[in-house]
Amino acid sequence: MKCPHCQKSLWVDYPVCPHCKKVIQWSFPLSVDANTLPKEWVTVRTCESLGEADAVRSQLQAAGIPVFIPDEMAMQTNPAEAMSHGFPRAQVWSTQVNEAREVLALWKPDGAPKDEAEIARAATPLSNGMKWTAFLMGLFICLGIGPFIMAKAGYARQGCERKEEQLTSWFAGGVVFSGVVFLVFVLVKSITV
Repeated sequence: MKCPHCQKSLWVDYPVCPHCKKVIQWSFPLSVDANTLPKEWVTVRTCESLGEADAVRSQLQAAGIPVFIPDEMAMQTNPAEAMSHGFPRAQVWSTQVNEAREVLALWKPDGAPKDEAEIARAATPLSNGMKWTAFLMGLFICLGIGPFIMAKAGYARQGCERKEEQLTSWFAGGVVFSGVVFLVFVLVKSITV
């Protein structure tokens, strides 16, 4: 941006030029008529991660549909608190909802199984190491709930129903085991006191 009076570069749209001290009347041309501008954004897909929301945005923008992801910058600023903003939502103008849904209905994410070999690979059981990892995540539920949710979402996104079910059952086993150990500890402590 440059000042229209002195032609010096400006970093932001100042109301007064810091160089020549003259008032600047900024005017930005609108490419859309205000009467035909849609009135609201509508959510067409709720995603599990910003990466998935970016993939959805890429598909829709390739079809010529403008996409808005609310709170995108806030989610990127502090990934640890991203879920406090809710899941990322891909939104389009209300006049393009049907077109966007058609585009997304035809789109198949890269992680989804495509042929018999991938479907068979998706039916493989959970490894013993991952079973015990899920169990330990259940033992330390405060620390393990986040990785559990991410792993479960990853298996669901890949179409690995068997791994997803086994992960859930081993995690639940860890939660139950930690609850039983806690109750035994409390009972032993109350008896000895």
